[in-house]
Amino acid sequence: MMAKLIFLFTLSSFLLLSACADKKSKLAPAWDGNNTSYSPLKKPAQKINKREIKVNDELLREMAEHLFILQENASEELKVSEGLTFGATLFHYLGSFGNYSLDAVNIIKLIKGFEELLGEPIDEKIMHVVDQVESLTFSKKGSKFRVKIQGKDKEGIVYFINEESDDEDSALKKIKFFQARNGSHVDFEAVDTLAERTELVQFVKETGKRDSLHKDIAKNIETYFSQEKPAPIIKMTFEGMIVRVLTDTIWKNINFNFKYGWSIPLFRVDGKNIPGFVLYLKKNLAKVKVSIDQ
Repeated sequence: MMAKLIFLFTLSSFLLLSACADKKSKLAPAWDGNNTSYSPLKKPAQKINKREIKVNDELLREMAEHLFILQENASEELKVSEGLTFGATLFHYLGSFGNYSLDAVNIIKLIKGFEELLGEPIDEKIMHVVDQVESLTFSKKGSKFRVKIQGKDKEGIVYFINEESDDEDSALKKIKFFQARNGSHVDFEAVDTLAERTELVQFVKETGKRDSLHKDIAKNIETYFSQEKPAPIIKMTFEGMIVRVLTDTIWKNINFNFKYGWSIPLFRVDGKNIPGFVLYLKKNLAKVKVSIDQ
């Protein structure tokens, strides 16, 4: 265990202190079913900020410990939601190190480091997404840490969801794809204060008829607050990210915008595993709250 922790600590240090590719995406890019290839993105050479990184050993050690705990205690039952929570926690900490960018080369180094740590390759679905990323730019905005996303192609980052199910009646078949447009960003902020906790409680308890939050989240969120946390609860605010859903309305396809959400790490109450990744999506007057499990 200690060896893994030391490795993650060393890996984080190397990536953040090193100097900060253009490989074609492997994903089929058709949002309307007619495209045959991604559109090459013509853009000026990007300036990668390599210098403004503020690292201290205490923060690096906290990051390594929390990520190790999340990985070692992840549930196969909640592989999707807890994988997203791991990612949110990682980005939160990477953002706390200052203003800098990671290019495609260093992003792959990060992935390879985690593969060595885990002793197995990263899921190919994740790599389909990673292969589309040109750069990630981190910056501090008050108490929030922002990551800005730049893709290699004009469409940004695209992941097709309805291809994941062979069951034509599955709800997944109605969710066509996720897209993070170029220049989209996510703000990460740790939930520390009573007001911030109250906001989360109200979110999960006040649900509408179209909402799809796991019932155990609202029942157990206040109990979770009283427990020792394996990592910080993180609020995320999104800009420029959508999911296209096939609906029964006259508009057929609707692009729901990601607005905000929370990652609740290792949500466990009395030995019960509860999905801890919740989102709020909106399109005009249409609003929905969802929890991510399998």
